[in-house]
Amino acid sequence: FNAWKPKDFALEARVRWVSTDWLISCLSQQRRVPEAQFPWPSRTDSPASPSPKGSRKRDISKLASPAESPTSPSPKVVPHASKMPEEPAESSSEVEELRPTMATFNGQLTPKRQALLQRKEKFACQRTASSSTAPAPQNAALAELFSRLQKHYESLGDGWKERSYRTTAGLIRSLPFEVTSVEDLERPQLKRLGKKTRQKMLEFLETGQIGRVEGLQDDEATKALNELQGIWGVGLTTARRWYAMGCCSVVEVQRQVDQGQLKLNSDQLIGLEFFHDFAQRIPRDEVSEIVAMVRGSALKRYGSRLRLEACGSYRRGKETCGDVDLLLCARTAADEQLVGPPAEVLQRLVADLTQQEFLTHDLKGTRWTGESHDGDPPSSSTSACYFGVCKVRSCHRRIDIKVHPRVEFPFALLSFTGSGPFNRSMRLFARRAGFSLSDHGICEASHARGVGRGQRLWTGPPIAQQHFLEEKDIFDFLGLTYREPSEREVDAVWLSETGVVPMESADEVTVTASPKRNLNTAVVIDSESEEKWTICGLIHLISGWNLLGSS
Repeated sequence: FNAWKPKDFALEARVRWVSTDWLISCLSQQRRVPEAQFPWPSRTDSPASPSPKGSRKRDISKLASPAESPTSPSPKVVPHASKMPEEPAESSSEVEELRPTMATFNGQLTPKRQALLQRKEKFACQRTASSSTAPAPQNAALAELFSRLQKHYESLGDGWKERSYRTTAGLIRSLPFEVTSVEDLERPQLKRLGKKTRQKMLEFLETGQIGRVEGLQDDEATKALNELQGIWGVGLTTARRWYAMGCCSVVEVQRQVDQGQLKLNSDQLIGLEFFHDFAQRIPRDEVSEIVAMVRGSALKRYGSRLRLEACGSYRRGKETCGDVDLLLCARTAADEQLVGPPAEVLQRLVADLTQQEFLTHDLKGTRWTGESHDGDPPSSSTSACYFGVCKVRSCHRRIDIKVHPRVEFPFALLSFTGSGPFNRSMRLFARRAGFSLSDHGICEASHARGVGRGQRLWTGPPIAQQHFLEEKDIFDFLGLTYREPSEREVDAVWLSETGVVPMESADEVTVTASPKRNLNTAVVIDSESEEKWTICGLIHLISGWNLLGSS
């Protein structure tokens, strides 16, 4: 039995082979553009004539956009290009290249990138603080009820419902009108919601409450799981196991630990001991004291050769913080040679702070050499990270200290400043432009199919890091408007406005659980992205246009 192949059908139908840029250009210009400008790589002008066997290997150097000038630098071949399949349309492990080059700095953009820049304002990382206003009182009350449902399903590990209710709450807060009547539920902004969600909103309009939410107050299991997951190092799976063993509260966990009935790892023991301390937000002035303590220790050992920045919500201007995030690097190349590798810098600094009794406990996860993490591609970076507990006043606080090479500092500063939704939005924009952005740098990206749905391969060479001296250089490289740290507090309100959620998350974001109970962390995956059109889809679209043209 000979399986039917799209390629054979295309050849018999004498269909012209074109690159995906042709389709993107047609969609962006709302018309059919000449196919000759977008030839399929390694194909002749006669699609019905198969290429000689010796010339069927894909020529990556021809993937540059037709809009690029002949003098523009040619893209570099990715390290694993030799392993690419010879038949793009036939192979189940096809690798599709997205190859923007350094010419992007000079405005030499592919149609795909031009179309992306035209709609960059749809991305949360480009929205300004003025884009969000305080919700109307009725909307705020309704959104709060949906937020409670979101937290309930978050504690149960139900990512789909958690995400749905989080999006609904944000959408309600962002409405330009106040929901006061049944007629308001028929407005376009709310008609996109599901039937059950709108029924809950109708119930709120009629009674002022949502019965499902009221029932949560009596749900002992939910309350117990929420409290148990408040212990540092305890996730949903562990909380469920403890709950099944009869542990319904932190007090009960402590009792069973004291009696030897429950075994905890080192992080969980620390989390249990300082449960109440970790649950309290850290005032901004206390964070400033912690920063001053670490800076003083760094100055004493290294002089002024190190640069230190407090990141996270502190750098975004928040009045309170959940923990303290500190980032260090050498100020100059000469300083970097003098102070030594990041791992040695961090080890000495941690030893000094421990001797001063500022650092009281070490947590697992500390690493002294660069590794991939948070879904980023593997890195050869020599960055180092420390996770621990510190104390300057009466409460113990969580602290993270990271040391990066000087050339990585702008990327690390951008990443560790946050917010999380802002970073995910900016990385999604970079990925759609053909780059992989992480806390270590930015590199040209190659998307892989066939290895497994949702999996990714990043094989492109990194962009020369000396081009990036500060955060703004990263924004400029991507063609984005720079946002100050205080303007990066992207929350559900911004992400859920009509037209924003479908673009950034509906098809490419999945909710996953992390060991630190951050169940609402969205990890972008590559599943049938806009750049990946099958040859069958192209044939169908071409045939449709041919029919329209002949009618």
